Amino acid sequence: MKIKFNSNRSYSFDGQKIAGIEIDGGVFMVDISRGITAFFKGCELTENDIMSHYDHTANPPYAYPSAKENWIKFNEVRFELENFAQ
Repeated sequence: MKIKFNSNRSYSFDGQKIAGIEIDGGVFMVDISRGITAFFKGCELTENDIMSHYDHTANPPYAYPSAKENWIKFNEVRFELENFAQ
């Protein structure tokens, strides 16, 4: 499952576009507006839970576990989310 939303924070002219996907027991998210990716273990695929983790996680890992040795998968998922959020 995937989710896309706009937090409406003023990081860009269009607000803050975010997309996420359930993967590896958590949520891999892309902040399209700021060019940031993160993985939140145990996060639910909801706007509220994603933003709560994003706002309150000091040093989130920037890749999900299965992608550490597979950068092609990492790039494919990020590209998929960026296209999904448009």
